[in-house]
Amino acid sequence: MLLRLVPRKSNADGLVAGSAFLKIPFIGPRVGNYAFSTFFRFRITANNIYDGSGIVFVIQSDKRKTTALGKQKGGMGFSGDFIRDAASITPSLGVKFDVQLDELKKKDIDYNSVGVLLNGTLDSMYPPYGYPIAERQLNNGIPWNVWVDYDGIMLSVRTTQDTRREFATEHTNRPINLSSIVKRNLGKTQVKPEVFVGFTADPGFFPAYHDILEWHFRPYYKPYGDYCGDDRDISPSCEETNQ
Repeated sequence: MLLRLVPRKSNADGLVAGSAFLKIPFIGPRVGNYAFSTFFRFRITANNIYDGSGIVFVIQSDKRKTTALGKQKGGMGFSGDFIRDAASITPSLGVKFDVQLDELKKKDIDYNSVGVLLNGTLDSMYPPYGYPIAERQLNNGIPWNVWVDYDGIMLSVRTTQDTRREFATEHTNRPINLSSIVKRNLGKTQVKPEVFVGFTADPGFFPAYHDILEWHFRPYYKPYGDYCGDDRDISPSCEETNQ
């Protein structure tokens, strides 16, 4: 079943953004350990390379829970604008698949990049301007396969339009403390948060469709293998065939 995150309507017409989160909170296998593995396929369908905005995979403990949404124009549904009373999604960790270039603030390395985000900002943590994708354009209308894995210490992000994990480009393999990121402080009392997992997007000023075609998520570290389905016969990543 296709998940369309936003309509094909220009951000120039208003604050257009969308988000979708699992209703069941993400609970790690051990206290304080939010290890996970996920595989998903997305497609951004545009008329040219300047169309669209991008998609963000998000893990968040925002007080709005499953309704969390950032509504800044061009904020990919992740970043907010307090002038318009539209909060960013925070606390949060995001992985963006970006098809826009912020030339004014020099935030992006390329129109086509992957970045690791923190607390509703579109500035990539690792590295500061993101990782360029050389394989093809993210918004070429062809499905992309993505593997994101976190073993409790190291975060890894891989992408490819091939079906095999071994051919995917690893854009990052860096240490993070996800437990520390998602914890919220209420006054002097630090609370154990409810953590939700999902996606955000906005259509861009020259709009494009932003779709999630398939998604598999494990609340523990066990990386998925090759993708064995197709658009007509959706099936899980078939890691069993790689053993």
